[in-house]
Amino acid sequence: MGRCLHQLGVREIEMLVITHFHDDHMGAFEEVVNSFDVHLILIGSAGGDSAQILHLAEVHAIPVTRGEVGLMGEIAEVEFQVVSAWHSSRQFTSEGESTDENDESLVLRFDTQTMSVLVTGDIEVGGQQQALRYFQDPAARGVDVLKVPHHGSGRHDVEFLRATDARIALISVGEGNVYGHPAPSTLDDLVQEGMEVIRTDEHGSITLSRDSTWRITTQK
Repeated sequence: MGRCLHQLGVREIEMLVITHFHDDHMGAFEEVVNSFDVHLILIGSAGGDSAQILHLAEVHAIPVTRGEVGLMGEIAEVEFQVVSAWHSSRQFTSEGESTDENDESLVLRFDTQTMSVLVTGDIEVGGQQQALRYFQDPAARGVDVLKVPHHGSGRHDVEFLRATDARIALISVGEGNVYGHPAPSTLDDLVQEGMEVIRTDEHGSITLSRDSTWRITTQK
C-alpha cells in the first residue's frame, strides 16, 4: 500500500481507516504513520488489540475516532458514512483470526462528486446481513463500486451483493494465496449481478476515475 501511494504522489492521508485489527488490515500501521502525514484515524471495535494503534497515534499526535453506525462527515470533498459497525454479543475466545471479528469490520460508504464506493473490510455472512439493513432503508442508494468483502471469500450473502447495486467489484487479494480466495462461487455471483470484476492478484494495483466515462487503470 505504501508503495502504491508513493507512486501516486500521495504525501498526506486525510483519514486512515482500520476496519478491524487483523494483521493483514493493520500490520503495516507503524510504517504508514511514519511515512505519511495522517490527519485522522478511524477504527472499529472488533476483537484484536488496538493498543499499538492508540500508542502510535498518541506519539504522532493523530486524533482517533471510533466508528459507529450513522457517523457521517466530509473530508477533502469526499463524504463518508459508517454503514455498519456491528457489535456482536459473542465473545472472542479463539486465538488468531475469527469469523466473529471479521463480521464486526467497519463498513463505510464514500461519495465523491463522480462516484460512490462501499468498503467492507472482511465481513462474512452475518456482517453482510447487518450491512444489508442500510440498503433496506427506502432512502438508501446503491453504490457504483463495491470493495468485495473478505478478499472474495465464499462466505457471502447474495442478497447483500445484489442490494449494493454496484457495477464494478474490486477484489483485494494476494496472488496464489492458500485460502483459495476469491471463491469461484463469489465470482459467479458477482458476474450474475452484472458487476465487472477487477482483482489485484490478476491486475496488480488498480485506480478508478470517472468524468463522462469510467477509466480503470491497472498495474498489469
